[in-house]
Amino acid sequence: MIKDQLALSFLEFRLLVIIHKKKALTGRDIAAVYKKKMKRKVSYGSLYTSLRRLTADGFVSNTRPAKNSKDSRIRVFSLTKTGRVIVRQTRNHFTSLAKFKV
Repeated sequence: MIKDQLALSFLEFRLLVIIHKKKALTGRDIAAVYKKKMKRKVSYGSLYTSLRRLTADGFVSNTRPAKNSKDSRIRVFSLTKTGRVIVRQTRNHFTSLAKFKV
């Protein structure tokens, strides 16, 4: 079942979009892109809490890099098929809201 896209926080949606555009990123890479695009930092606590939630909801998957990596704690995050659907649906939803006339 796909989570209602309105239940996504702004941070979660931005993280999904960042991962969607870059395909696969580490947490630190995601934080760097977020800072560059949003002109503000995201705390690692908020970042990893959101990534855990997105993983639990089935929107993001994470893998460890090869064993020869410098740090075995590093994880690489990428969107699942469901995550790509959610990004598309949420974008469509925001587009329709922008066209709404009062």
